[in-house]
Amino acid sequence: MKGINLLEKFTTDLKSGDTLPGESAFKLYDTYGFPLDITLDVLKEKKINFDQKGFDDAMGEQKERARAKWAGSGEKSVEQVWFDLINKFGKTKFVGYEFNEVSDAKILAIVSSKNEVIDSAKEEKR
Repeated sequence: MKGINLLEKFTTDLKSGDTLPGESAFKLYDTYGFPLDITLDVLKEKKINFDQKGFDDAMGEQKERARAKWAGSGEKSVEQVWFDLINKFGKTKFVGYEFNEVSDAKILAIVSSKNEVIDSAKEEKR
C-alpha cells in the first residue's frame, strides 16, 4: 500500500514529540487517497504530533484552486443557456433509447459554440 509506505518515509526521521507537517499528511490524503484517520492513528502510536493547521491550510488552498479552475471552465454559462431554453420551451423528453427515428421532431433553438442562442447556423471553414 503506497500511502502507508509514504507515511513511514515521512515519519522515519521524526522522534516522539516531533510534529508531522500538515502539508505531508494532506499530500497523502489528496494525492494518494490515504485516509487522515489512519495517518492520525499511526502518529498516535509513534507519539508524533500532527500539524492540524497546516493540513487545514493545504485543504483550503486546494479548494480555492478547484473553485478557480471550475469558475473559468465555462460550465456556468452553458448551464444558464439551457435553463433559459427550458424556461422558454419547457422540458423535452429524450426518446433516443426507445426510438432510432423520430419524424415529428422540431428544432426549437440553435446554440452556438459560444453558448449563445442564434437564429441560423452556417458551416464554419477550418
